[in-house]
Amino acid sequence: MNPSRLVALALIGICWAAFLVKWLLFVRHSGRALVNTLQELKTPHAWLFVVGLLLILATKVRIFGIQLVPPIVPVEAVSGIFCVAGLLVSLWAHLILMIVWSPTGMLDEGPALIAVGPYAYVRYPNHTALLLLVGGSAIFVGSLGAMIGTTLCITSLWISTLRKDVVMLTYFADSYTDYMARVRRLVPFVI
Repeated sequence: MNPSRLVALALIGICWAAFLVKWLLFVRHSGRALVNTLQELKTPHAWLFVVGLLLILATKVRIFGIQLVPPIVPVEAVSGIFCVAGLLVSLWAHLILMIVWSPTGMLDEGPALIAVGPYAYVRYPNHTALLLLVGGSAIFVGSLGAMIGTTLCITSLWISTLRKDVVMLTYFADSYTDYMARVRRLVPFVI
């Protein structure tokens, strides 16, 4: 493996590890988030995400290992940039949550709709972060399996946001309807 590929692989690995550590710390310090996370893991779309990740990694399986993206330096750089961007978006979103919410995930006056920081650009910045991490990883791997896996992950995240929108609409009503009109779901100014 050439040196630039090793650097990109290390960078992607560090980004995923940091994302997982951040996520585990957040879940550990917020009992309500832990319950929500455990409930989310029981849904079919969560398993769709897991299967997608496994396909991204399944480069040694003959049919899934067909190379679609060449392992060249510009591709490796783009994959690393995507993963770093995903980690930064996730950390930014978590920082905003720590500033606005108490440790239990609620303001003293009750929950509030957050529309600052990354939440001013996308409704689900952690999902956006995962899209960037998955996309960067898939670009790096460059295989047919990685592209199929990415499609499954995107589908899973999309379904998750649809479900969360229903909950948010129920809870915040008109203010969330206004927020939805102003702020895109996953990609700023696009979708």
